Amino acid sequence: YVGAVYIVFGMVLAIGVQLPRFLNEGRGTVDPAVSANLVGMANTLAHSPLPTMWAGRGLMDMGRLEFTAAWSGVGLYLLITVGLFALTVLLADKLYLSGWLRMQGSGSGARGFEEAAGLFGGDSLLLAIAYKDWLLRLRDPRLMATVFSGVVFTGFLLFVMLRPQDLDSSILMTSNEIGIPRGVTSCAFVLMAGWMLFGQIGASVLSLERASYVVLKSAPISAARLLWAKVLGVLIAYAVVVTGLLVGVWFVVRFNFLWTPYGWVVLLLLGCGVLVNTAAQNFVHPKLDWDDPRRMTSRAGRLSTSLTSIGFTLVGGLIAVGGFWPATRSAAFGVPSVLLGLGGLATYVWFFVQWQFRRVNDAWIMVGETPPEPPARSLVDRLRGR
Repeated sequence: YVGAVYIVFGMVLAIGVQLPRFLNEGRGTVDPAVSANLVGMANTLAHSPLPTMWAGRGLMDMGRLEFTAAWSGVGLYLLITVGLFALTVLLADKLYLSGWLRMQGSGSGARGFEEAAGLFGGDSLLLAIAYKDWLLRLRDPRLMATVFSGVVFTGFLLFVMLRPQDLDSSILMTSNEIGIPRGVTSCAFVLMAGWMLFGQIGASVLSLERASYVVLKSAPISAARLLWAKVLGVLIAYAVVVTGLLVGVWFVVRFNFLWTPYGWVVLLLLGCGVLVNTAAQNFVHPKLDWDDPRRMTSRAGRLSTSLTSIGFTLVGGLIAVGGFWPATRSAAFGVPSVLLGLGGLATYVWFFVQWQFRRVNDAWIMVGETPPEPPARSLVDRLRGR
């Protein structure tokens, strides 16, 4: 279902990208200065000191039968690649061995740990769980590979939005044609980029444990706090990435400056609701017997995540835009409308998150449990249709 949603969204995005070309057909051609600027940017990128560019230029030299120049680029690329791989293998082996040796003598050092309050008091356990989840993902290349598709799609998304404004295929020109402000379109793209990057991570927070979920079920922590601990690390990473993307997009697009702090808070609130919902679906519809990291979520979980996330985002987006719209019409309504919009959105997100917490508390007792089989019916009952 998630793949089908991506396909449909890609089709809609492709149509939207080409729409300005049809709307502006016959209104002129591309400025030669813009074309020259694009060619210069492409040449600069092609001659950048990146290993992949060295390999690409080496392959081009091979195509021209210039093997001397080709082997310099390709050989340097192979040397760096093989060297980094060997260094990574040696370092990983050393870290694994040192960690194993430390574990053998950790019994005495762990005594009295349960009495310690921790650096952050009661929240130290939540931060420890969030930190542990990120370590699991970073140490397993298979788990990191699942994020690669989101990174590629996010890069394509930002390229489509941030391509030069003078070209008639810019997605921002489509929003201008139908009357949507650039700030709203930019924040929508940044929110979607954040979901593409961290949605899969949030959707597998419990599946990440696999058979170790029994340790969490026996731990002295409620299901709601466990959900919050699982989402906390994802939310921190989401906030950092979204903040950087929004600042970078503003420097390129230059939308209304007053919308920037408002849009930033909206992105954080909506992202919190979407990621909590995504993680909660993994608690309600867990899949703990996976072997392929690409299949860490169940079909019911993917479908419910897509439907609830889209519905939540649409309603929250309407509340956010409705709260800022009076400020664009009159300065007298500026501060009250902004505060009312943020207050309404925060209330909506709070109730939505609390609902997810209650769902997780109700479903937690059945996580990993095999549903009871129906009682066997006798032959007489089956003949009677009971």
